[in-house]
Amino acid sequence: MAEITDVYVRIKYKKDGEIKEDDLLDDMDMYDAIDGMEYSGLDYEKEDELILKGNARNYYPIGFENESKVKDDLFEVAEEKGIEELYYYFCDFSLVMERIFFGKITLKIKERETEVKIVSQEDYMEYFEREVRKEKKRYSEEKIEELVAENLLEKFSKFVKEEC
Repeated sequence: MAEITDVYVRIKYKKDGEIKEDDLLDDMDMYDAIDGMEYSGLDYEKEDELILKGNARNYYPIGFENESKVKDDLFEVAEEKGIEELYYYFCDFSLVMERIFFGKITLKIKERETEVKIVSQEDYMEYFEREVRKEKKRYSEEKIEELVAENLLEKFSKFVKEEC
């Protein structure tokens, strides 16, 4: 059975040899192609930094590693727009799956290649105990997930700035 994970995403791209940081979702063709790759769509979590939130089944990069019509569509639309590479920075996390991943997916448009780089991987509850838990009191699973998500959003924001 597939488990649903939470994902923070920041998308950047290379065009004319330069890394661009503007919002690709402003272009309807790109929006449709990017949204097609997502398990349940993407919504802005931190709009001023263009950080999106979505979900994945088991592991976010799987949808990019596997061959699919929607991935082919994304490559085609990006090529039409003159995009050389797409960069998906992500934080994939799940209490049920007991893990947190930070990584980067690079889509090389002309070559039709995908590279996945996992920058860090941690145990979810160890992260909670070390980074989030302030008091020794007990928390419900929902509260743990809420606190970790808030903490990871800030950490992901820093990750995107450091990686770029």
